[in-house]
Amino acid sequence: MIKLTTIIILMLISIKSIAAESTLIFLNWNEYMDPELIADFEQEFNVKVLEIYYETEDERDRLLAQNDGKGYDLVLSSDIGINKYYRAGWVSKLNFKQIDNIKYIDQQRYYPIALTKDYGVPFSWGTVGLMYRKDLVKEPVTSWRQFFYPDPSLKNKLMGFNDTDTLMPIILFALGYDVNQWGDKQVLAKVEKVLTEQKKYVQTYRVSSLTENSKLVKGEIAMTMDFNGSGSALKALHSEIEYVIPQEGTMIWIDYLFIPEKTQQKKLAHQFINFINRPKRAAQLTKYIHYASANTGALAFLPEQIKNSPTIYPGQELWDKSMFFPIISPRTEKKWSQITARLFNK
Repeated sequence: MIKLTTIIILMLISIKSIAAESTLIFLNWNEYMDPELIADFEQEFNVKVLEIYYETEDERDRLLAQNDGKGYDLVLSSDIGINKYYRAGWVSKLNFKQIDNIKYIDQQRYYPIALTKDYGVPFSWGTVGLMYRKDLVKEPVTSWRQFFYPDPSLKNKLMGFNDTDTLMPIILFALGYDVNQWGDKQVLAKVEKVLTEQKKYVQTYRVSSLTENSKLVKGEIAMTMDFNGSGSALKALHSEIEYVIPQEGTMIWIDYLFIPEKTQQKKLAHQFINFINRPKRAAQLTKYIHYASANTGALAFLPEQIKNSPTIYPGQELWDKSMFFPIISPRTEKKWSQITARLFNK
């Protein structure tokens, strides 16, 4: 996997203009696509897929803004991101006549934000929780407070989450604030105080590596906040790693594929979305990324171990005490970014 610099990305955009009929440029999370799926799509459609990776939603925002939404043919984003990019004029309305396999997507369950129905196709969904090493933490982790108000023994043993759009809703939810309070000046001052105190225990702010070099696998950290698929993948690498959804509940996220308005490869992008929503292909993707598929047809091709995993496919009880990430105002978003900028850069 590679992470391209801005200069290289801009060079690729120029190259794209020369080979526009044969290349699909896909902006995606790292380690979030099965290479075999890419290879099979390339062979079937006689094209090349070039993946460009981002590490946080903040970074994805910056990459898209650098060229006013140009340079990409397909983008993986949350519904919050799609709504943000829609306001910027970067998102194309989908032609569902070219996506026959949309019939496998539950329209009621996977579109909590109505506007997204016209512009995105669900890719996967999951939860945010806590991963920890059972052998390095004094007692089982059951509450968000154990992360945001850590035990003294965890000094320099936490890994903080470096994505504003995920961290801020989680801590506000965990501290019991209603969504209508999430832009309140006094509430945000308290949240910043909690995060600043927690920073004394944080070794670094980043997302987890999913290899043997992971800080959690190596025991360099004892606890981190992360997505459920990461928990499932890392648990397979070390028996003492546990992923838990705290008793207070959590945020449920859904990722979508959208097609940028300014791409010249809309037909090819539609073909890719339809391809990975063939039920067998959707199941293949779930087995690779360890995240639940929004494709109902995929369930018939998944092993019982995955379908019955509370980490990958949490039950209805979790949905009932959790919430989806909400749309916030640009003003609140700015306040959140100011807090995390001070936190990450201190």
